[in-house]
Amino acid sequence: MTTEVQNIEVENTTSKTISKTAFLGILGLISLCVLVLAIVARKPIQEQSAPTREAHIQQEYRYILGEIHTGLRLTRYRDFLSQYPDNADIVAVRVQHAALKIHEARAWAQLSETAYDLAADTDTKTRAKNVYISQWGTLIRQEALPNLPIQPSIASSDALTFKTAKSHFAMGKDANTLAGAKQDRPKKKPNEIKVTKNKDDDKIVPARIRYARKPTYPRKAKRRGINATISLSLTIDQKGRVIRTKVLVVNASRYEEEFVRAAKRAAKRSRFHQKTINGKPVMVHDYKRVYKFKARN
Repeated sequence: MTTEVQNIEVENTTSKTISKTAFLGILGLISLCVLVLAIVARKPIQEQSAPTREAHIQQEYRYILGEIHTGLRLTRYRDFLSQYPDNADIVAVRVQHAALKIHEARAWAQLSETAYDLAADTDTKTRAKNVYISQWGTLIRQEALPNLPIQPSIASSDALTFKTAKSHFAMGKDANTLAGAKQDRPKKKPNEIKVTKNKDDDKIVPARIRYARKPTYPRKAKRRGINATISLSLTIDQKGRVIRTKVLVVNASRYEEEFVRAAKRAAKRSRFHQKTINGKPVMVHDYKRVYKFKARN
């Protein structure tokens, strides 16, 4: 009887031990499955994070390209370079940023020159400032813009009113212009016609080129890299056409005839504005024309 009770107690103890071991095994298996699932689920997230970031950068870049205001575009280029220094479009962004920066620097230099010009009035300076702001805004030079001398202050106006001794380097009567300063010269108008008068007060307008035909380079000379210079004397009729040619100078080591022939052909195919005396077209003799042939190496 005692032996049977002992056997039953051993069996109960063994069963409890087996049940506890099985429970711990199942719990460990569940923990392992959860860990594996977490690792597997984390990998796609990491793989998707890089493409998502690149797409965001591309969207930011396209947003900058769509900006129509030059000042805002320059500011956003600057922010883009600081935030994404390793993006795929870094070279293009740097080039575009540098180009806009050059244009902004020129606009600022022009505004500064007008603002510090003693001869410019307040309206002129204000217009120059408004032009700059309309193109570039106030973000780029937000610290320097308020310091420009646009509106005259009491102190500055008083400082410019007292008289001082004239500088030794001043030129003429204008005390604001010093020796060596850039002189304002009237610009020549394009295609300006020089009109001369003779002793009889005749109004003479000289002949000038209207259409210059480029000569054809002789093939053999061009292939061998031979250069030449041909000077011609042309006779131009009242309609601006070349009716006669005369060779003045031939400078060529070989193929002189080919070079002369090409120069004459180009001269005869050119057209000129005829010479006029008191508005009447006249024939022109001895109009010199030089044709240079230079082969590229």
